[in-house]
Amino acid sequence: MTWQRRGPIDELLDDVWRPVADLDGGEVATYIRGLAKADPATFGPSLATLDGQVRVAGDLVPFTIESVSQPFVYAVALADRGHDAVLAKVGMSGGVAAALPGQLGLGVHSPLLDPRGNSVRGVAAAERLSRTLGLHLLLPSERTRSGLRRSYRDDVVRSRRGRPRRQRELLDAEGSAIAVNELAGDQGFASVGLLVRLVLDDTTPTRWRVLDLRRVTRIDTAAVTLLRSLSSSSSRPAWRSPSSTPVPTPRAPRRGPSATTSDGSPIPTPPSSGPRPHSCAATASRTSCPTASCPSRRMDLLHDLAPEVVGEIESRTTTRVFTAGAVALEEGAEADGPYFVGAGQVSVDVRIRRSPGRRRLTTIAAGSSFGELAIVDGLARSTRISALEPTICHVLTPEAFAALRTEQPVACAELTLAIARSLSQRLRCSTADVAAFEET
Repeated sequence: MTWQRRGPIDELLDDVWRPVADLDGGEVATYIRGLAKADPATFGPSLATLDGQVRVAGDLVPFTIESVSQPFVYAVALADRGHDAVLAKVGMSGGVAAALPGQLGLGVHSPLLDPRGNSVRGVAAAERLSRTLGLHLLLPSERTRSGLRRSYRDDVVRSRRGRPRRQRELLDAEGSAIAVNELAGDQGFASVGLLVRLVLDDTTPTRWRVLDLRRVTRIDTAAVTLLRSLSSSSSRPAWRSPSSTPVPTPRAPRRGPSATTSDGSPIPTPPSSGPRPHSCAATASRTSCPTASCPSRRMDLLHDLAPEVVGEIESRTTTRVFTAGAVALEEGAEADGPYFVGAGQVSVDVRIRRSPGRRRLTTIAAGSSFGELAIVDGLARSTRISALEPTICHVLTPEAFAALRTEQPVACAELTLAIARSLSQRLRCSTADVAAFEET
């Protein structure tokens, strides 16, 4: 039997044990001396997970096994002799053993029996657990490959979102305290149980834990119950999903309407107690044009350049404003220089081959830039850029860059070196991400 520190499964068993322990109906079996001597107050449910973890609530005491052995002996006999050669007879001993294939096993001991010889508390405990977790043999447990896709720390694998320098520096300092767990496919008791064990066994100091559900296709009631319990404990770090929604009620994945609960309905999203700060900001930005723009000297690409060099570059840029949803640059369009995002946010996506859809690669916020390769190789755009909200960009067109090279060669050289450093940093991050993905 393997033991762990207490977690959501222990809390679940406690919730099953407490109300059922008060039941006092039934009688102790007397036809066998060992059963007649059983303490009628004894009651203890236990639950086993697929990875060999066993949790117990209530009383953990020795008892005469008697008929509890019969289902297991019967299974062995069937495997050895076949169905036609084996007869079964189940007696009464106050034990209940139940299993949900591919999910969990339940064992309950309580000597008080009903007139049919069933454990009163054992049956009540099994029924209560089944209702709580939404368990049923006829409900599908897994439709697609499910489980924990990978787990990592933010200092090892970075978000693909383009972030301003100050945010990157903060992540550099705090990344080791940010744990990310990615789930994929259908999620039930077994798969989320593995996540629970991983979190409880994790001894690395953690201030934030991110649960990525974007690849999840279905979450059943049992999985939701465990996730809520895991995330609501005040002794554990703050949980957030990639969309900043608290984890206790999992949200439908971003991949479309196929995400459902075990009964076929959409994964529920609870009513909010009030608008989240980032939601308020997003709503306001959709209805008005940005009122302030990030100064050029604070742009990541220009941050380390001398003020006079930044001034020369800034004086040659052209300002463009995009409404929310507008396409700033089409994939395959002619290169027209780097864009410095002064306000707002843009999305970078690419066409998927042999498919009508597109895949988002990253998002770029104010203070960052995109399209630098336009002045390096002059080739057509390899991605599409769309404004996620009203956005202001400052563009250094090829003509303006040519003028800068002719009139201010030193400033042009400084800008070119800054672009090279930026591209080098992105390449190193991509290499680290690939290496981390292979390790996880």
